[in-house]
Amino acid sequence: MYMAENYNSPGSPYWCMLAFVCLAVPAEHPFWSSQEQPYPSSQLPLVKPLKHPGHITVRMGGHSYLLSSGQACSYPMKGSFAKYCKMAYSSAYTYSVPPGSYTLEQYALDSTLGLSDDGGSMWKTRGDSTSQLEEHENSHFALSSSWRPFSDVRIQTWLIPSTEDTPNWHIRVHRISTGRDLLTADGSFAISSTNTATGRHLGPYDRNIHEGTSPTIIGNYDQDVPEGKAPGSEGAFAASKGAVGIVALETDTDRTAVIVLAEPNSNLVEPRTVIPTLRSRIEKGETRWYVSAVYAKPSGNAVDPSTYLDGWQHRPVLPAWIDSMMIA
Repeated sequence: MYMAENYNSPGSPYWCMLAFVCLAVPAEHPFWSSQEQPYPSSQLPLVKPLKHPGHITVRMGGHSYLLSSGQACSYPMKGSFAKYCKMAYSSAYTYSVPPGSYTLEQYALDSTLGLSDDGGSMWKTRGDSTSQLEEHENSHFALSSSWRPFSDVRIQTWLIPSTEDTPNWHIRVHRISTGRDLLTADGSFAISSTNTATGRHLGPYDRNIHEGTSPTIIGNYDQDVPEGKAPGSEGAFAASKGAVGIVALETDTDRTAVIVLAEPNSNLVEPRTVIPTLRSRIEKGETRWYVSAVYAKPSGNAVDPSTYLDGWQHRPVLPAWIDSMMIA
């Protein structure tokens, strides 16, 4: 996927081999002979704003992740929005790159807000944007970005990191003003969709094996099946190698929670994935506020699968400064 970029050359494989340069140094070199030191996890901050790249790093909820303000490239790189402009990148849940250009299945919009003006065939996401790092009361940080997926659509997005009270959640707030009819899709992290026992796609969530999805996987071509959707306030989740999910926090939401069955091999690690997603429709001339809370609890040797969804019902509280801004 990356070797297909137009900037690659015959020298690119040499650049890829830099990770093995340590093999060229002798056994007595400090790289090999230095005493191993413990990882300084206790010295690292749980939330750290990165001023110059415009990111926030977070170490909570069993993984490290990056909230990104978006760094669009100056030329049309393949999958640029997926590689550089998603809302979040996780050390546990790998991101996806579209293998095609039609429908949510092919776009695989994990950690991304997508918008479509043609009924859901093609989708646009955050690319070029202006962003800033904000500090609010009690040293709470947020990332703000302004972007225009279409000439008559303006979006302001705030990304708010986890708190120690709700370590498995982060919040996205979108203010969307549109001059055209739109469909929207706000996706959580992508997660493996393979049932451990059968090798087939996940079924409805089973409390006995701690795997499955809610609502049921239907696919993107028959979204009106009742079993395949839920109110946005209930949200959607998938549990397999850990659990991920998304829920709407705005009052009286009209968004619908679904499970998007991403195209095979769209993810960089998992061959088959699903993406819990909030979907909606916005009419021309409207301005909407959407507040999405994104859940993630990775698996691991010390993690009991029965605890994957322990934090799902303990949802984050919207910061007062966002609440005041929405009211205003």
